[in-house]
Amino acid sequence: MAKLYKYSIDLLIFITVIIAIIFYSNFNKGLELSDESYLILISMYPNDIIGRVNNSGVIGNFLLQLANYNLYFFRILGALILILSSFFLINPISNFFKNQLNIKDIEKKYILLILLLGSLNYYHNWVITPSYDLYNLVGILLFLSGILKMLEYPIKNWNFISSVLLVVLGGLISFVSKPTTAFFLILIYFIWIGYFLNFNELLVKSLCVIVLSIIFFYLYIFFYFENIHLYLDDLKIGIELKVLLD
Repeated sequence: MAKLYKYSIDLLIFITVIIAIIFYSNFNKGLELSDESYLILISMYPNDIIGRVNNSGVIGNFLLQLANYNLYFFRILGALILILSSFFLINPISNFFKNQLNIKDIEKKYILLILLLGSLNYYHNWVITPSYDLYNLVGILLFLSGILKMLEYPIKNWNFISSVLLVVLGGLISFVSKPTTAFFLILIYFIWIGYFLNFNELLVKSLCVIVLSIIFFYLYIFFYFENIHLYLDDLKIGIELKVLLD
């Protein structure tokens, strides 16, 4: 029975991969004329928008350029990024179960299956053009990978920098896509490290996260707003517009 169960998981993974290939091969079909047309517009002209509470268009513009402004490849690229960011969680989740929860018998392929199904489920409404929701989800997944990996490497092992980078990158992507999510992630981060890390580990890793976050934030401001004052002015306009429209 155990062997049959083992092979059934492998079969489910295989079927899921086949379904995913068929699913993504149909990304050239369908265009919703309200939300999706807006997503394409802000991705093509992110710097022409006034009042940006979220600035997900800059991420979309980067992906569009990589896709050579091909809508099908743009959608595929978004799906690949979502899947890859999900796969970043496989080892951290497995190690967390084994080292922190003392659950030794969990296999990575179970985690792989869950992450594959979760990535497919994102498209259940057939909104296949990359949006701020997709970028925000990618940011959250990278952030979760980072805080899980923080438990694996002590500060004596310089590999801990990779976990710091994942936390900062994931937080920045969420901040650009949906700032409210980024503030929630900050709260989660301090609760997490306060529970699992000792004081020295907490201090060093948090200092690295804060310094890198400030550097990344100012680079973002410099490239897309020139200075912090223009960013704050644009943000103020965006908030006022949102209040008026709501």
